[in-house]
Amino acid sequence: MREFTMCDAVNDYLEASGANRSSIGGEETILAHRKIAANRLAIDGIYALSKEELSKVDRELEGIVGDVRR
Repeated sequence: MREFTMCDAVNDYLEASGANRSSIGGEETILAHRKIAANRLAIDGIYALSKEELSKVDRELEGIVGDVRR
C-alpha cells in the first residue's frame, strides 16, 4: 500500500476531474484546467480550515498544479 500524500490526492483528483486532458491549447490549457480544479479544492475547504491552514493549502496547491508533468 502506498503512502498517500496531499500531492498524490490532488494529482488523483486532477486526473479524475479531467484537468490533465490535452486539448487544442496543449500544456497551457492543461495548466489552466489544473489551476481551476485546484481553486475548486481550496474553495471547498474554506469552511473547514483556519486562515493559516488555507494559506498553507493554497501554497501547496500552487506547487502541485505547476508541475504539469506529474
